[in-house]
Formats: sequence, C-alpha cells, structure tokens
Amino acid sequence: MARALDGTIAVRSRKLLGLVTVAHLDHLGVTRQHRRTLVASGALVPVHRGVYRHAAHPESPRQLVLAAVLAAGESSAASHATAAGVWRFEYADLDGTIDLSLIPPAHRHAPRGVTVHRPAALDRADLAVAGPIPVTSPARTLCDIA
Repeated sequence: MARALDGTIAVRSRKLLGLVTVAHLDHLGVTRQHRRTLVASGALVPVHRGVYRHAAHPESPRQLVLAAVLAAGESSAASHATAAGVWRFEYADLDGTIDLSLIPPAHRHAPRGVTVHRPAALDRADLAVAGPIPVTSPARTLCDIA
C-alpha cells in the first residue's frame, strides 16, 4: 500500500515539475503521519512550508520557482527577473533570488528567500502560465524589469 501511494504521488507530481503540496497529499488521502514517514524515508523532500519535492524528480531552477509560487498561494505569480528567466528572455536566467508578485488582495506571505512585489495594479491580462508556472505576461515582465 505504501509503495503504491508513493508511486501515485510520483505520477501526480510530474505535472508540477516533481512537486506536491499538502493539499494534493490530502486529496490523495495521505495522513499527516504518513507524510512524516515519507519525509523521514526520503521519498518526499520539503522545499517550502506545505510544498514537497518527490525524490524521483531532480531539483531544477524552474521547479524552485514553481515551489515558491505554490508556497505563496493562488494569488501569486513569478515576476520581474524571475519571470524574464521563465520566459527565457535574452541575458535572463533563473539563478538567484526568486521574485514573486502577490496579486491584490493577497494576504499570504511568500516563503523565505523570495523577494515579494505587491503591485498596486495587476490585472488578469498581466498574468499567464508558462508550463505549470503562474507568471506575469511577457509584456508585464518587460515593464517590471525596465
């Protein structure tokens, strides 16, 4: 049973670059105790509060960006230099601080090591998704880094 569940988690996490959240695990019926067991065994690796990487998936810069967005909640998106890296703008990369914009009226805090931007105005046209990563649109990203 435990191996089957670990396999299910591995399969589900592929859609999110190898990541799962506590909400995903709850949906799969993983108890808090079983989650602790999976972490202790090394099957799940904590990335941020409430976000885990399945050990079968190697760590990557894009995965770290998505982990920060997942930890910050639904009202967040990669932005500024991080969004430029996600969009693969020339001279942009994903090595360094992760920039997130928290979309009003977001009240959550971003995880440690993340630079938070709280734009006064950010509407849905300014947002996009690059693969599984919520990110500011290319046009908004250019404005943010200008």
